[in-house]
Amino acid sequence: MSVYASLRAMPARMVPKRLRPVIPFAAGSNNLRVWAMGEGPFTAGPLAQHLRLRIDPEDPMHGFIEPDKIMTLAEYEAVLAATQPMWVVTEE
Repeated sequence: MSVYASLRAMPARMVPKRLRPVIPFAAGSNNLRVWAMGEGPFTAGPLAQHLRLRIDPEDPMHGFIEPDKIMTLAEYEAVLAATQPMWVVTEE
């Protein structure tokens, strides 16, 4: 799963236009929602049980939430779903 360090680090097409008062470059559909998880540093390492954050080598503000071991897609989806209580909609 692709993630960004902050709302300001996201591509314009992914930031809902309704956020232009906060993010002037916002160009995405207003049907989009931006979610956040945690407040710590955006650094590589363990993220949740069986998940880790890998920083994109081409963009330090972009990363990937990956399994920490080989697993099926269904298992990966389940461990991602288990993090849902940590997600909050963010528009700041």
